[in-house]
Formats: sequence, C-alpha cells, structure tokens
Amino acid sequence: TMSLYNDMVSNIERRKIRRESGKFNAIPCPFPKLSEFYSGIEKGKYEMVTANKKAGKTQFTDYMYVYHPVQFCMNNESDLDIEIHYLCLEMTKEQKMMQAMCHFLFVDSGGKIRVSPEDLRSKTKPLDQEVLDAIIKYEKFFLKYLDRVHYHDNYRSVSEIRKFTSELCQKVDPKSEKITELILDHFSLVIPNRGQSVKQAIDELSATVMVQARNLYKINPVMVQQQANDKESFEAKKLNDLLPSFNGLSDSKDTARDVDVAMGIFSPYNAKMQMYSGVNVNAYKDNLRILNIIGGRESTGNKEVALYFDGAVSCFRELERNQ
Repeated sequence: TMSLYNDMVSNIERRKIRRESGKFNAIPCPFPKLSEFYSGIEKGKYEMVTANKKAGKTQFTDYMYVYHPVQFCMNNESDLDIEIHYLCLEMTKEQKMMQAMCHFLFVDSGGKIRVSPEDLRSKTKPLDQEVLDAIIKYEKFFLKYLDRVHYHDNYRSVSEIRKFTSELCQKVDPKSEKITELILDHFSLVIPNRGQSVKQAIDELSATVMVQARNLYKINPVMVQQQANDKESFEAKKLNDLLPSFNGLSDSKDTARDVDVAMGIFSPYNAKMQMYSGVNVNAYKDNLRILNIIGGRESTGNKEVALYFDGAVSCFRELERNQ
C-alpha cells in the first residue's frame, strides 16, 4: 500500500512539474467550450464514440482521435507523442488514407483544396492536376503521418483482435510519455468466436481485452459503437429521447461500465428538427452536429456543444450558440 501511495504522489508531482515547465500532460481538446469539461487525450484512458447511423461517428473519431492529435504532436515538438493503431472493420486502409489526405489538403490549403475521397478516385470526372500535384508535394508530411498512424484492415474476429492487442501491449512502455491509441471502428462488426453472440464478443473485447490494455499497459482504447436503430423510431422522437445515450447502445449496453469517457454525436437535421437548443437547424441542414459527453467514470455527462461539420473533409469546428 505504501508503494502505491508513493507512486501516486511521485506521479502527481511529476505532472505538476511538467506543466510548470510548459510541457503537456494531455493532448488538448480541439473544441474550446468542450475543453471546460474534457481535458483532452490523456495516457491510459478508454474512450467511446457513439451515434446513430450516418451521423458522422467515424469522421468524428478520425478528427478527434487521429487528425487533431497527430497535427498537435507534429506542431509541438514535445515529448508527448502519439502512435495510433486503427482497426478498420468498415473500410479498407486505402479508403482511410484517402480520407486523411482530403482532410489535410483542406486544412493546409486554408480551405482552397476541398476534395472528397470520391473526387480523389476520379469517380465522375478526372481529378484536377493541381490536387494531384499538392498530394505529391505533401509526400513528406504524409510519410510522417504514416509513421504515427497505422491502419489495419485484416483483424476482424475476437481472437484476432485479442492477439493483435496482446502483441501491441508487449511493445509499449507504460511509463513513457507516448500515448498509444487502439481505435476499433466499429464494435458491432466484430466477428464473434465460435458459439459466441455479438453481445458476448463485444463484452469480451471491452471488459477484458481493452480494459486490461488500459489498466496494465496504459494503452488508450477508442471504441466506436452504434446506437440501436430504435433510437430513431417514432417512440424515441415522441419522447424526445434522440440524443445518443448509454441506454441506446447497440448490441451491448455493458460497454458503458468500462469506458472513462463517452462522446455522442447527433444530427438534429437527420431527426427532422427545426431548432435545436437555440440553433437554427435549417440554416445548417446536414452540416450541424451536436457533440455530447454522455458520461463515463470521469464525467457527469450531458455536456454538449454545437459543431459545424464538413463531411467530405472530416472537419469539425465549434459553433457559437447564436451563429
């Protein structure tokens, strides 16, 4: 007991000294108002993103847990660094990289280059030469990005993900300042082991694999989980119970017990609302998202901000309530 106490005191002291000398203990939250309730990405935390279908939960996960933290670490040559292992169950790694290219081209060109992954694939018309030139010009940046971000599209079953996570745990140093994220998008697409239901598969991954990775190795699991379809039903609308919640989690509600923080993404436009909490939904249509901290071990929950969302380039920015 004494050694646990001593460890805690030295950890608290170390973090205090780090902040005093201008170093970071967490990757700051990109949304100023939200940062009053959420300090950012801190080593050894388990986080969840949940939303109904087509609400942008993957784009939000990419922005919040991949693009923003990687850009932050590149811009601030600090000892706080990040490495991300992204288990894509919904897309291929090529599709994920295309999304990243669209995002960074948009951000770095100050909004001048705005192309979607469909444009990059020359789906309807040939890609503009200047965009191709820009991608080639950014080669060094994208190679540095891929040093930190590893997309995996070949682990799908519970046993494959368990084995991958266990090998990752052996490679990390729990005492270093480097954050290692393990993102899984999304839970319901996991292939259960023989004889398992989807719920049992999710519960095994969350309560044993991800919780152990966090507790023993200070890894940061980020799990994407859908809301059940009935959250969009007439009953839900009638009760105005549309915001993502722990109660609305699809396939297993038990994951709520495991996470430190859960973020919900909601589209008032998809819910056919005219106004949402003082924001004119019709003015933004499908570009409006409500980001809600649902809760978790470290949050009382129900803290929300309105965000402007540009889906083609996976960009989010906070809106003032009177905008």
